[in-house]
Amino acid sequence: MTIFNKAKNSHSFFSISFHSVILIFSFFIWCYLFRGYLSGEFLLELDAKSYYENFKFFLDNLSRGVYPLWNPETFDGMPNDFFLRRIGEHNPFYYVMAIAMAEGVSFSFCYFSFLAGYFFLGIIGFYRLSILIFKDKDLALVASLLLMFSGFAGILFKSFLILLFVPMVWFFVFLLDFVRRQSRMAFLGMILTLMITSSTYIPFYFLTIFLSFLIFWGVVYRKDVKSVLKVFFEFMSTQRLLFGFSVVSLILALIPGVTFFWEVSRGDMVFPVRHLASGNAHALTVNVQSSAHGGLPGGDVWQMLFGDWKNMTLGRIYVPLVTYILFLLGFFTRVTRLAILFVMWFTFMFLLCVYDAGPIYQWLYKYVFYFKYFRNFHFFIWLILIPLFILLSVEQLKVFLAQRGRGKLVQQYTPWKLIVISFVILAEPVWVFSSLHNNAPKRIDPYTYDKPYLDFSYLRKRKGSRKIWNADYEAGKRTVLKNPYKAQSIYFGTSHYNFLRSNVKDLVFYEYMRFKFLLYDAVEVIKDAPFDAAHISFWIDIQQRIQQNLATAQNRAFVSAGEDFKFENVVNPAQHVLSVESPSEKFKVLDYNVNHIRLKTNFSTQKFLVFNDNYYKGWRAFINDQPVTIWRSNIAYKGISLPRGENVVLFRYGSIFVILFNYVLTFLIGFILFLMWRMYGQEKKRR
Repeated sequence: MTIFNKAKNSHSFFSISFHSVILIFSFFIWCYLFRGYLSGEFLLELDAKSYYENFKFFLDNLSRGVYPLWNPETFDGMPNDFFLRRIGEHNPFYYVMAIAMAEGVSFSFCYFSFLAGYFFLGIIGFYRLSILIFKDKDLALVASLLLMFSGFAGILFKSFLILLFVPMVWFFVFLLDFVRRQSRMAFLGMILTLMITSSTYIPFYFLTIFLSFLIFWGVVYRKDVKSVLKVFFEFMSTQRLLFGFSVVSLILALIPGVTFFWEVSRGDMVFPVRHLASGNAHALTVNVQSSAHGGLPGGDVWQMLFGDWKNMTLGRIYVPLVTYILFLLGFFTRVTRLAILFVMWFTFMFLLCVYDAGPIYQWLYKYVFYFKYFRNFHFFIWLILIPLFILLSVEQLKVFLAQRGRGKLVQQYTPWKLIVISFVILAEPVWVFSSLHNNAPKRIDPYTYDKPYLDFSYLRKRKGSRKIWNADYEAGKRTVLKNPYKAQSIYFGTSHYNFLRSNVKDLVFYEYMRFKFLLYDAVEVIKDAPFDAAHISFWIDIQQRIQQNLATAQNRAFVSAGEDFKFENVVNPAQHVLSVESPSEKFKVLDYNVNHIRLKTNFSTQKFLVFNDNYYKGWRAFINDQPVTIWRSNIAYKGISLPRGENVVLFRYGSIFVILFNYVLTFLIGFILFLMWRMYGQEKKRR
């Protein structure tokens, strides 16, 4: 029987029953077990830490009424598109947090409440999906509890996967419900979840899971393919207005991701760590992955599955012991088509996780374009392998019960039977995750954006002494340019910043970057050249001169400009560049946010102002409301020619159109959610 067949007993899409009470109570137990993470006491690990910071940067600014298109705090300035794509900023739930923060609620409380609530929303989605698959609420409850207390829960505080899992699981819920009932609400639900997923940085995880499902479902249930396609075509013909609205909405949701992909292709942005040795010009590509770097940890799998749970840590592959018992029931039951589908799907995804140790990954990397743009396939363990294994095990239980003439897990419905079943499932996981609580490292230092950063400061907090660094430089300890593509520890930044950061000594660089504003009396124009072997001697010379200039604070800026650049150099410039360390009558900041900064200057002579925030094409500058050209200065930063006398200078990034588009897209997703709620109410009245 296909998973798209209708259930014999009709049920409300969102039913409230004793099952709901058990799920909610179990969730409270889950919150208690992970209380150290939810309270912020324990340290978030790996990607979870950076996502905490990405969320805080976004919501801090949003709560102040600023849509953050630029990030001046990371790697000395960069477009914020990448970090917005990471969190999928058009999710309307984020705006609830922003509103709460604007009312004075702490970010930490808002974020961890959201994280726990979003996790529970994913569990509810898995419960609904299990009902649609098994047509049995008791079996669905078992599946949901097993997932809630599996290793999937622990990865919540180590990775970003929950942001992908929740819309993905609800997409499958709406897909199955739509095919069975041709519900307008379910169709909009598919569009909503696709919009949320497609607006993220890596929708390829979902795309791989969904396409592989279609292939294996088509193989196992090939006789049903025609009837399912007929359902979609009939809906398209009868609901043309709704279908057209949905298609347009989905296209709009794809625009930010496509735009970001195109922007990166121009070469202005680089990903040195992940892009190194990929052999492709596009900065988002990654090299062929291997099982030795990021794949499923081969020989360690057995230890991870059945190791010492007293030493439980985040990222362990874990499912409750009951799951294995249910899986073993399959040796005593007939094989169903649904079990075959799950096994084929599981096997394919597992082979992807082992990279070059299997026969699939390298072929897909070569012939399927998007496999060149994402890595970390072991994330599929938590996104799909653990949920699939649980579904397969529950299917084994269902068939086992059916062969013995019972058909249902609980023949005569009583709350006490469900409580006992729940206790049997949760007993071991509660002990395991209590061990995790005891082993988790505590958070000591604040995260990046926990420190004050929204208000302007004239100096960056860098440690060191210029005298020591100058002596070090004069002693001949300088960096030699060996490779213009030398990778640094930066993950994402502008190409010229990466060059500068790679080829200037750390001590010299950090001292120079302490100052956000420098005022020069002399300028030297340099010509641009590509970073290639033909121009390596040019860049070696530039690197050495730049390093000497920065180390000794010379009063001469290097400007990449054409023949239209004009600046009257002072004949006898001062020995050192003028650095701004605090506001004065000659220079002060009038107002500031991450997208713009307004200055007031008053110098008796012409100056060349270098703003040590990375140069990028989206910036515009105005002096006394008149547009002026921004020149790329000192290799990577913004510079303008500043006339003498009193001036008001404005640097601004982005456009009002981009900001409005992002707000409109978020509103559109929220509007679809509202339509679904209205349609659900109408369907409930008709029933």
